[in-house]
Amino acid sequence: MKDKTDANPPEAAHWIIRHLSQYEKRFSIEGDLLEVYAYKLDRLGKRRAQMWYWSQTFKALILYWQFVMRGYLDMFGNYFKVSFRNIKRQLGYSFINVFGLAIGIACCILIFTFIRYEMSYDSFHANESSLFRMVRSTKLPGGEQDILAIHPVPLGPALLAEIPQITHAVRLIGGNAVVSYGNKSFGERLLFADSSLFEIFTFPLLKGDPAAVLKEPYAIVLSAAAAMKYFGKEEPLRKILTLNIDGEDREFLVTGVVARIPDNSSLKFDFVLPYEIYPAYDRALTNWRSSRTHTYVKLLDNVKASEVEEKFPAFIDKYFGEIIKKGQEKGYFSSDEDTWRLHLQGIKDIHLDPSVKWGRERTTNPAHLYILSGISLLVLLIACINFITLALGRSTYRVKEVGVRKVLGAVPKQLRAQFLGESLLLSFFALILGMVFASIFLPTFSQLVNADLRIDYSAGGITLLFMVGLMFLVGIIAGSYPALFLSAFRPVDALQAKIKIGGKRIMTKSLVMIQYVLSIFLIISTIVMWRQLNFMRSKPLGYEKDHVLYIQTYTPWQGSEGARLFKVYQKEVAGHPGIINMAGTDSSFTGGWSVDEWEHEGRQVTAFIYRIDSNYLDTLGIELKEGRNFSEKFTSDASEAVIINEALAAKYEWDSPIGQKLLGCKSIEGMVDPVVIGVVKNFHFESLHNEIAPVILHINPSWSIHTILVKIHPENVPQTLAYLRETWQKVTAHKPFEYYFLSDDVDKQYKNEARWSKIISYSSVLAVLISCLGLLGLTSLRVTQRTKEIGIRKILGASASKLVKLISLEFIKLVSMANLLAWPAAYLVMHNWIRNFAYRISIGIWIFLLAAGLALLIALATVCLQSFKAARANPVRALRYE
Repeated sequence: MKDKTDANPPEAAHWIIRHLSQYEKRFSIEGDLLEVYAYKLDRLGKRRAQMWYWSQTFKALILYWQFVMRGYLDMFGNYFKVSFRNIKRQLGYSFINVFGLAIGIACCILIFTFIRYEMSYDSFHANESSLFRMVRSTKLPGGEQDILAIHPVPLGPALLAEIPQITHAVRLIGGNAVVSYGNKSFGERLLFADSSLFEIFTFPLLKGDPAAVLKEPYAIVLSAAAAMKYFGKEEPLRKILTLNIDGEDREFLVTGVVARIPDNSSLKFDFVLPYEIYPAYDRALTNWRSSRTHTYVKLLDNVKASEVEEKFPAFIDKYFGEIIKKGQEKGYFSSDEDTWRLHLQGIKDIHLDPSVKWGRERTTNPAHLYILSGISLLVLLIACINFITLALGRSTYRVKEVGVRKVLGAVPKQLRAQFLGESLLLSFFALILGMVFASIFLPTFSQLVNADLRIDYSAGGITLLFMVGLMFLVGIIAGSYPALFLSAFRPVDALQAKIKIGGKRIMTKSLVMIQYVLSIFLIISTIVMWRQLNFMRSKPLGYEKDHVLYIQTYTPWQGSEGARLFKVYQKEVAGHPGIINMAGTDSSFTGGWSVDEWEHEGRQVTAFIYRIDSNYLDTLGIELKEGRNFSEKFTSDASEAVIINEALAAKYEWDSPIGQKLLGCKSIEGMVDPVVIGVVKNFHFESLHNEIAPVILHINPSWSIHTILVKIHPENVPQTLAYLRETWQKVTAHKPFEYYFLSDDVDKQYKNEARWSKIISYSSVLAVLISCLGLLGLTSLRVTQRTKEIGIRKILGASASKLVKLISLEFIKLVSMANLLAWPAAYLVMHNWIRNFAYRISIGIWIFLLAAGLALLIALATVCLQSFKAARANPVRALRYE
């Protein structure tokens, strides 16, 4: 006899069958199923009988799933049909809704693409988790931190010798050279690097061995673009390039070609040379006081950065202790024990950390990403509010539909699902259109944010997941309130037309007011940013920037070659009618400078130092306030004389600077306590973000002329440039003729502000456009509610202008209230923004009045368009309106 428990089917399967029997009666547990199980148990045994019973359970589950899904498909199919019919019936309003949402979604897609791009910097390196950049922070006497990415040249080898957890240390330093091959000659930026560069960083080589390409003394590695530029379709490997470095021609053997470096790399280069080739390498190898190189390290696998940083205090005491002590004695550093620290910064953190100064490539402030995200969400929020407003505006026509459906048995849950379904369907259409808009505007947006962006729909599905999530989020946010509002009607009230849509409802008016608060905020921001940018571009800088050329000499930073080349070139072009004046200097205002600090009477003095020639002031139109200019008549000018600006004279508190000595200044080779022979009026050699700093001008021949300034006539500029190029090639055939205009150089200082001004301007236009659509919906609602009133007023003699005024008045009040709310917020935000500039505009009341006037004008035009249409309608049709 079998055990009694064997007659029972599997407990889990039996439970499933019992609960499904209420849907499918054929699976009754008292019926044939148990009898068949008992029969199979006797004939086939327990194991096979239970397998049969489980198979029947799965069949039951499949039938149940079909039963449920058939119901849901029928229900959702019905919802879809009704939704599609309503959208088709109200095609104009549906298009407005879809268009507004599409703009908001397109903004979000573009911002999401940019944020992903910025956050992906340096993530392509295979061992990025163990790669770090060395960062130094010093505490100044005032308590502020000075964080730098540059270090002494011997730091890398010392780290390898002292800390065993560090497996590699790579030093990088930049430079310039004239690169020549055959008849091709170009000025290029160089990167000098240790030989392990391609071993620890994932820069794949198209040609060459990563471990050996920088081992040869005069090796050079090119990017794929540089190889194509110089060799075309020729085989570049083992070819010879001639580089003029620091005034000396050297031949280098091409040992490798790097594949295209990703755009999201914080290290970019076209020419890589061995670090030991750097001109000042021998002098800097044992110099711990000079910081000029970037140092990257690779740690052992599974070693944490904190473990290595614990060893840094002892390392600092050993190598920097004397420097720190003397710096504290002179007041350069704080007297705190932790005044000098070394840190390991993860390579993925470099791009989003602008607090570190003197990095190799540009960084992005994370706050900018938050601002961009806020702008996109702001535009999307305005679009969602617009959707809700239009839905409420059209709900008058759907009141009876709701009443009839409730009488026929529809419950609020079904009605909410219906209206949310319509919202999601519109959101889906908006997503498709938004993706089209995003693709169209991607090139413009890429130019604005200065990044090569691509919308990658296949990147791990993250982009598509974001878009689908955005679609559902927008659909639910935009459709929730109308769905809850419309589904809450009592059927009797709906059928008897007792429902009042809009009227004095606070919600409807508040939505439009919020839209205009946000729009006016953006308009005010646009005006303030545009005025500040225009102020910076038009403010007198203390020199003439128009029609002044900078020409690079590509000569050594030390020595007389630059001055010799300048004199020869100046003599050759003298007398040409297109050339007004010429001058020489060691660097442009934005192309590098020398800064020195010294102590005077217990105060720290910091000054910018420029090597110039006697034509410099006249060429730039810098006004000499007192004293005299440099002159060849005074041979002592080159060895002991300087010209300073008013800021430095004020620093020394001199009433009469001429003849005074700059006590403590030893920055210029061969000069100690130089004599002031002239004072120039302050001029803005830095951007207007900064106050004018002290400046020293000198003509000491030990400093090279590295930049030639040419003041040209505004007429016949192309011909003058052609003449300058031709003469340059005659004077120095092996150096490229490369120039740029001083005005462009100055404008580069405000590229960031110009970019943000454009972004805010575009956002304002989009926000106002969508807000107008929302106002159009609310106007439509008010006109619909007052159709009979308008008809009666027209019959009683009311003119069209009076009717337009009647309808428009409440909207003018709404926009006026929006101004009162937007003004304080806009003032606070813009006031904080312009504080970043040492020289700035004042935010006058007229800016707010102008923004208010623009908002009122745009709103009034939108309202009048709909109101005038209603006022011109036939009053007979209005009186027959139901």
